[in-house]
Amino acid sequence: MNIRPAQAILNELQDGQALNQLAQAFHDSIAAVREHGKPATVTFTVTVGTLEGQHNLVEPPIIMTADVTTKLPKAKPPATIFFVDHDGNPTRNQTRQQDLGLTIAPALQEGVK
Repeated sequence: MNIRPAQAILNELQDGQALNQLAQAFHDSIAAVREHGKPATVTFTVTVGTLEGQHNLVEPPIIMTADVTTKLPKAKPPATIFFVDHDGNPTRNQTRQQDLGLTIAPALQEGVK
């Protein structure tokens, strides 16, 4: 039995576009890993099936599809601190701390000392 090399088969999937997509996924993953310092996952899935429907071919063909997916690390979204009021609702102000009632002073006019 003579087994055809996998690289030769992969080169023919989607006229080479499957391997181009895989290369792009590697590139994107490397950039994300370098930026965030967390791992990425690249998945290359090849599905082998039969040609659906009726056909009059002498030899029944198979079909192969390729799918490239990535799971890239990303930055944590910014968090906002809330406090819980006496009714159990989130609020940006501490309910047990008194308001100081501070205001911004008006700007001085030019030439006035």
